[in-house]
Amino acid sequence: MNGSSIQPERAWQMALDQLRLDMQKASFDTWVRDTSFVSYEDGVFIIGTPNAYGREWLASRLTSTVTRMLTGILNQQVEVQFIVGEEPVDEDEEAEGDKYVQQTAIPPEQHQEVLALQAAYQSVYDEIVRPDQVIVIPGYFLRYIPLLGVELAWLYIGFRQAAYEAGAARQPGKKFGAPAQKVARYSGMSLRTFRRYSAKPDTWQRLRGLVTAVEDRPRWQHGNDNHPHRTPRFYRVAMTLPLTPSDELSLRA
Repeated sequence: MNGSSIQPERAWQMALDQLRLDMQKASFDTWVRDTSFVSYEDGVFIIGTPNAYGREWLASRLTSTVTRMLTGILNQQVEVQFIVGEEPVDEDEEAEGDKYVQQTAIPPEQHQEVLALQAAYQSVYDEIVRPDQVIVIPGYFLRYIPLLGVELAWLYIGFRQAAYEAGAARQPGKKFGAPAQKVARYSGMSLRTFRRYSAKPDTWQRLRGLVTAVEDRPRWQHGNDNHPHRTPRFYRVAMTLPLTPSDELSLRA
């Protein structure tokens, strides 16, 4: 048993959800999507994979990442092992299957061939930039850019993308935590510049309808350690773009 109220199988599903957000879709679909929870005992997760290629890929590339995720979810140190999963077969059915195979043996040249494929980047640019990972915004946002200016336009993009990655697309209306560093990075600015913009009342006036600073002043509360801790500042991010003021006036007219 673990020290958390979260069941091990549920913890694995939570880790899968996070991997789906963090990984390239092609890599996730190829190597991770078809994995399955097998067992959890004495702090060791056993995860089944469809074949040996998947087990080797996951063991070499994701063991440390998944271990860190599951340790955080369960709030205790765990280990992760990947195995090639096998579905249980009834002994009688297995005997009948062997008999049938002997009677209808397939010539070796007709056996289904399994190929091992490895993607090769054409340049170091593709490997570093990963152009398949993009930030998508509605085309209507182009009408906002002249009103906001480049810096504030990117600031909205940073808030929007951070909210999307945190889970806003799956559970709209729920509050999610997002590091300020991530919002700043998606906004194309340093954390210091992000804080400078956040401190200006004019920023939120111009971003009205897109990002609302619900609680922009730091608040403090006592934690379990009896020390004061600053609570996260609360911002409401519009995932559906409102009309620009000029378009709203035209519509009303």
